[in-house]
Amino acid sequence: NAPVAALTDANGGVDNLYAGVGNKNVTTIALEIPIACLKGAGDVIAGWSSASVRQARVINPKATYARPSREGGAWAQVSRLGSPLVNEVVIGLKDKDKFNSSEPKDDAQFADYVTHPTFPAIVEAILG
Repeated sequence: NAPVAALTDANGGVDNLYAGVGNKNVTTIALEIPIACLKGAGDVIAGWSSASVRQARVINPKATYARPSREGGAWAQVSRLGSPLVNEVVIGLKDKDKFNSSEPKDDAQFADYVTHPTFPAIVEAILG
């Protein structure tokens, strides 16, 4: 669970890593990892990612086009992805923020959404 800042590229540095993606929308970050690093005691290989933002954003008193605001404070996790559509379809509305800010190791708290899904009932009610 290393943040991108802790990763380095094959040519030797974080600066080179950021040079290719800075100020761009990145839809894929591919990692080539030796299988020995992935295989544990079980047979399941999985991954997940998260997105975090600074806790505070205020209008920059000396705003420029490039920097209209200032951000500060600790990083707060606001989203995570792993299994497709789990948050979008399976997790109930009241717990979406809680799910987004949690880690997979804590997913047992959301088991009722998986074992008693509401989405099929909603589809049935709408489509008959």
